[in-house]
Amino acid sequence: LMTPWLLILSLWAQQGVGAKFPTVVSDNLEGRTFTLPRDFAGKRNVVFVPFLREQQSVVDGWVPFVKQQIAAHPGTDYYELPTIKKMIGLMKWTINKGMSGGIPDKSAREHTITLYTDKAALKQSLAITDESVVTILVVDTEGKIYWRETGAFTSLVTFPAGWQGDWSGHTRPFEIFALRGEGRLGGQQFDAGFYAYGPSGAEGATFEAVTEIQ
Repeated sequence: LMTPWLLILSLWAQQGVGAKFPTVVSDNLEGRTFTLPRDFAGKRNVVFVPFLREQQSVVDGWVPFVKQQIAAHPGTDYYELPTIKKMIGLMKWTINKGMSGGIPDKSAREHTITLYTDKAALKQSLAITDESVVTILVVDTEGKIYWRETGAFTSLVTFPAGWQGDWSGHTRPFEIFALRGEGRLGGQQFDAGFYAYGPSGAEGATFEAVTEIQ
């Protein structure tokens, strides 16, 4: 539930999470050629990897929060990497032209680099198994990956006192980082500063807010 806070921590993490960003050459929507990951501008970079046009709304949901964090953490940046299969030059030009025309913000165009590549090889390198969701990574210029997530942005959640839920058997992992309040997870009491990660299919993941939790 507290995915954005883990993204912030990953901007300064030292340990990677496995996989590595491969070398890919492509142009941004302003025509500049990038050799990635070498040419990422930040020491740490939040990278969105969407595969479908309709996933742009998911990326757009993340961008305001990511921009706030970049402004607060020098040496960081973000990129959108729409990923498409290999195409001939004319088709790439046509697609890029269409995408560029739909993005009036120059900064957004500069941070959008369409990858026309071997999707299977890229997905294998990045350990991506599902194109139906957006993958979000934190990557350095050597390709080391410090954090990964999939799906839509999840903002700060408040649970009122007395709220109860059962996340047992959920098909996706969950994360909890309690900024304030007291509660119980799986029958175990916790208070402010508590963090927990529950893998997909976790058992006994009952949650109760003893006081209001944020």
